Amino acid sequence: MGSLRSRADTRNHKLRLFYLSALMVFHTALAMAQQPIPAEEASPTLINLSRTDSSVNLFLQGSWESGLSAQGGIALTEFGLQAAATNNPLLLTQKADLTLSLWIRDHWFVEASFLDNYDINTYRAGYQGGEDDPLQYVGIGNTGLDFPTFPYLDLGGSSPSSFGVYNKWQFTDRGTPKKTSRLLLHGLLRYDGAKLEEKTFIGTRAVSKSRLELSDMLRGYAFILPDDNLDTVPVLYIEDPSGDQVDELNGRWRLAKTSEYAASARYGLLEITSAAALSAGKRLAVAYKKNGDNAPWLNSLGAYGDTSGNNVSGFLREVQAVFNASRGVKISLINYPQPGQKDSANLYIDSNIPGSVKIAGTDCLVIWEKGTFSPFERLSRYRLQSGTNSTVKLVKTSDGTESSDFALEPLSNVSTLNDTVQSGTSSDTVQTSASSDTYELLQTNRSYDPRDLETCWPLVNKYPELYLPGSSSTSLDLQIVATSYGSPGALSIGTDVLPGSVQVYRNGLPDPLATFNPETGEVILGSPPSDNEQIRLVYLKRSEERRFGSLAAGIGANYSSGGPLTGDLALALRWNVSPDAFSEGTATSPGTVGLSGKLAWDWEKLKLQSTLGFLYRQEDTTGTYRALGMEGSQYAEPFPGSGFYQSPEPISLNDFLSLSTPLTLDNQAQLVYRSYTSTDFLGISTLHEIDWEGAPPVSSKTGPYLVHDSTLDTQVLVGEATYTASKDWAGFQVPMDQAASALAGARQIRIPFRFYDTPGPLGSTSVQVYLQIGALDGGTEHDQTGWENSTLVLTEKLFSSTADPAGILPTQWQSVTLTLNDAKRRALAGARAMRLVVVTSGVIGQLRTRL
Repeated sequence: MGSLRSRADTRNHKLRLFYLSALMVFHTALAMAQQPIPAEEASPTLINLSRTDSSVNLFLQGSWESGLSAQGGIALTEFGLQAAATNNPLLLTQKADLTLSLWIRDHWFVEASFLDNYDINTYRAGYQGGEDDPLQYVGIGNTGLDFPTFPYLDLGGSSPSSFGVYNKWQFTDRGTPKKTSRLLLHGLLRYDGAKLEEKTFIGTRAVSKSRLELSDMLRGYAFILPDDNLDTVPVLYIEDPSGDQVDELNGRWRLAKTSEYAASARYGLLEITSAAALSAGKRLAVAYKKNGDNAPWLNSLGAYGDTSGNNVSGFLREVQAVFNASRGVKISLINYPQPGQKDSANLYIDSNIPGSVKIAGTDCLVIWEKGTFSPFERLSRYRLQSGTNSTVKLVKTSDGTESSDFALEPLSNVSTLNDTVQSGTSSDTVQTSASSDTYELLQTNRSYDPRDLETCWPLVNKYPELYLPGSSSTSLDLQIVATSYGSPGALSIGTDVLPGSVQVYRNGLPDPLATFNPETGEVILGSPPSDNEQIRLVYLKRSEERRFGSLAAGIGANYSSGGPLTGDLALALRWNVSPDAFSEGTATSPGTVGLSGKLAWDWEKLKLQSTLGFLYRQEDTTGTYRALGMEGSQYAEPFPGSGFYQSPEPISLNDFLSLSTPLTLDNQAQLVYRSYTSTDFLGISTLHEIDWEGAPPVSSKTGPYLVHDSTLDTQVLVGEATYTASKDWAGFQVPMDQAASALAGARQIRIPFRFYDTPGPLGSTSVQVYLQIGALDGGTEHDQTGWENSTLVLTEKLFSSTADPAGILPTQWQSVTLTLNDAKRRALAGARAMRLVVVTSGVIGQLRTRL
């Protein structure tokens, strides 16, 4: 029994052990089920590679050159020994031509090139398949967008100015071991920053067109005098600062050389034959006699009168009658400045006529002054650089058709002056301003008479404003077009062309066989052109203007049978997608949708090709046509780095102020000159602010000086003077350079000014500041003749210390805005300079200002 018990106990023990272990497993499993299983975190990298991986290749190819150069010098100046300023005191130059490529597993890539010309830097990324893979290429960037060229479509090729996505697939069918057919599929979506242009050839001679506005006629060259059948050949005087002839107002003139002009006593005509005569003179005056009268024009001129022509007669009345014939606005010529007539009180009345002047005791008639209306001036001639193989036409700007009412004839073909004009006092017949590049605008239904006033202003019936001071031709629907033909050569259109955009038309028919070489920029035709064949090339040229950007999309297929047969088929779209796009004149943004097909057979001794295309063209995809732009609506005239100087006697300001004691050189306070420019040892110049202590007065020089103003963060011009009871005014002048044309069309002029170093209370002292812009005497410091036409000068008061708040000079920048009317704009048409004048009164002791 004992042994049995023992076995039973052992069995029970085993059972207990089994039960316990099973229970432990169960409880463990239960505990594990009750605890949450932590989620496995995603890898922070898309792909993990290192430079030691055999599947990663990084290539850097090309070159990088760098150089450092320095320049320096020492100059002996009026301010002593100084370091000489140089354009490039320290210059670092670099020349880069690098290509960086990263390839992953021989298929995935990222690539970029770095060149000196940033416009042709390239970049791309994508996938490139193996030789037998269906997917051959998919990439994004501005290179590698090699969509094939299909007939009649403009999507082919690639350019750094384009960005897009391109993919290419291939499918092959090996029918026999030696014959494999292949189908290539292409897809493209690309943005092209390019502008549509075209170029025309006749044969291989390039056709170029130059355009000239009708307002760009030759001025100051040809004149009709108010009298004919003169006693002597007219004598010409040219206003010249270096002239030795003085008039009654101390203006300086010189006698014109016989080589500078030609004249006819019989017909009363005069022409300038040398451009140097006009460049030197501000005014032209002529002396002649008729029936023994030294000044016959005083009787023959008469007056303009009003537009009805009542109670007046004479030469000027005939001129007014020509303008009265206009079908548009009636022009009253008494409202416009006249040559030699400086009295602004005569404007708008019958006494507003060209002036006379007595030069060295000789009576002369002023026939021309820039910025005025000259009733003697012929404004029917134009100078074009047209060449011998050229045609010149007057065409309508809107549709390009030739005008049938007018014609342009070479001046040498117009039988007028070559037989009637004498040179100076010589009786020899001379060639006048007629030359191969000068043309006369004629009415086609009117015979030419050299004294016919209407021929002086041929378009006066339609556009009388064209011949008035300060006119422009922005509203005219006419333009002069000169078409010239170059020498035979290659059909070149340049290398900045989208390669697949070139379309060739031969006598109006598209030529699908023509090709374009982007390396040389030449178009190669399938067959040589005939001498008179018209070749028109239409292409997209790279442009920085975003409004010309277009979206190009296309799908295409290339099939090769493995034998002689090949075929192409493509569908393409090009459309402007810029929200700011617009069309103007000849610059349009057309859109196209096209289908192109091609079949070709290429045997050993025979080649056949057939192309077919369907194209829908929308001439303008913008929906907006800009009739007139706003470019140039705001013009800022910067002070030049030099050329400004102390004002001469302000003749026109004296006329304006009518002071009991005029402003003369005797009571002028001299301007103090300082140099606020320093140059370091490297030759780098710095312009300092007004409080810089290194700018003592320069006793050997007068005039305004430049300083840097921190408020405006620019250079400003300062006039510094000390006034007394006997030296009560000062001023300076600044040449206006090319601002005259902008001023003649301006609506407002804004002038900022301020005073530095304000003195104490002015008390009884008065300070006035005047601005003058116009045909001032002395357009430059050495160009002073002693004449100012007040009708050609705009005079405005900028500041008065007697105005509220009285007795205070402003130390902060003030901005005065001048609003211009038509009369003021006419006065600015011949602007040469700007003048700022400070006039004081009641000064006790001394008054120093810096304006």
